[in-house]
Amino acid sequence: MSYLLHRWGHKYLKILIIQLLIGLLILMPKKMCCLRILIDAQCFLIFISFHKEIKAKHF
Repeated sequence: MSYLLHRWGHKYLKILIIQLLIGLLILMPKKMCCLRILIDAQCFLIFISFHKEIKAKHF
């Protein structure tokens, strides 16, 4: 269970880091708050799907 959790989290963390780097390269500093909102939204969506996956495995 914890191995699956670790692997899943690691995969999504890598995707987020890559997207953050791409976003920093593309966006100008004045648009930093837009990037912040996008990242927060993505983290929220990932958390929700992660939570659903845990529930599915648990019950």
